[in-house]
Formats: sequence, structure tokens, C-alpha cells
Amino acid sequence: MEINTSYLSDHNTYRTNNPGYIVVHNTDNFSEGADARAHAYAQFHGNLSGTSVHFYTDDKGIAYQTAELQRGCWHVGVNYGGKLFGTVNNRNSIGVEMCVQKGYDFEKAFENTVELLKTLLRMTGISPEHVVQHYDVCLKNCPSQIRKKNAWKRLQQEIAVPDNATLRQGLYKVTTDALNIRSGPGTENDITGVIEDRGVYTIVQIENGNWGRLLSGAGWICLEYAKKI
Repeated sequence: MEINTSYLSDHNTYRTNNPGYIVVHNTDNFSEGADARAHAYAQFHGNLSGTSVHFYTDDKGIAYQTAELQRGCWHVGVNYGGKLFGTVNNRNSIGVEMCVQKGYDFEKAFENTVELLKTLLRMTGISPEHVVQHYDVCLKNCPSQIRKKNAWKRLQQEIAVPDNATLRQGLYKVTTDALNIRSGPGTENDITGVIEDRGVYTIVQIENGNWGRLLSGAGWICLEYAKKI
């Protein structure tokens, strides 16, 4: 899944976020052209009053990230009796909106959203069981189109199947200019260092799907940003 970061901003966000959950939404904006890029553009320019999310998807195959994961977004909203309200909030979750513009292809948008969720699970170490509907949190009928098509259980089943089940210990080359080393296998753990040399490192343990423990003992890195050699 390609993730475009051209529209990252701090609009309608909190300074801190410690994501342990992912909350899935539908935009319910059926206007022509109301796709992921249009919503990302609107959030970037501060045109979405009182709301924000971290990612937008649609049926075109590119996800748009609009806020850094360490910033909390305004997406949980008002409680109408949801069982997870309070447990899940704007400061411990990642908000993902699936856009449903006029004439969109539901199946493509759904599968693109699933692909993004799998990527986020690998990147963060969040458990698939912590991917929830907005409905679960607030009792709001959202994601309305996924719910309308009775596709939520299918989404849960698809994200529960890891794409990277064949990851093994061994040598990995870092593919980004700055890769955080953390004290444990997930973004909820403290940063203990940063790899900045795109070097080759030995991984001696795999946990949470895509997190590798460094032979040096320095900590754990997300193997989404490294390639096995």
C-alpha cells in the first residue's frame, strides 16, 4: 500500500498520542470527487471543522496520511452508549477513514482499507483485536457502508491473517534514513535510539508480526523499514 504524506499537518490534533487501537470510519460524503486526496487536502488546509483522522483511503489504491501517529486526532466524538467509550479515545488510537464518494467501488475501497490496516498493524505492533469500529466506541452507525454490507467480520478475518508470517531472524538492511529503536516490540514502547546509516543489522527475535530485536541488545526495530538480505 502506497502511503502519501504530502498532506501531513497538525490541524485539529492533540500534541500527544499513544496508539493502542485503530478506529475505522466511513466519511459518508457521497459528493462527486470526495475521495481520499480531497479529504486529505481539506484537513491539511484546516477546512474540516472539529474533526480529523490520521489516514484516508478510497478505491484508488493510495492512502493519504494527514497526521503523525504520535499526535492525537479528533475522530472518536460523542458517546451514544458505546461499550468502548473511554477505553478508546483520541489520545490512544489511530483514526482511519474509508472514503465513499459518488460512484465509488466498495470492494476496492474495502480491500485498500484492509491493506492499510495490515500495514499499520505491522508498523505499530497493535493487535488485530484492537482494530474497532467507530460504532464500538460511540454507538454511532460508523463505518456505515461497511456495516451496511455486513463486512466488518470479513475485515476482522482479513487483518488477522499476517502478510509477513515468513519473516525470520537474520540480517536486515535498513531502508529509511531514520529508524527508531524502541525498548519493546511496538510503538507504545520508549525510543532508545535511532538508526541513521541505512546499515545492515542482525535480528535475533521476531515479535508482534513485524518487530525485530537487535543482536546488539539496543532494542527493537520495525521491519517494515528494513529488507532481509
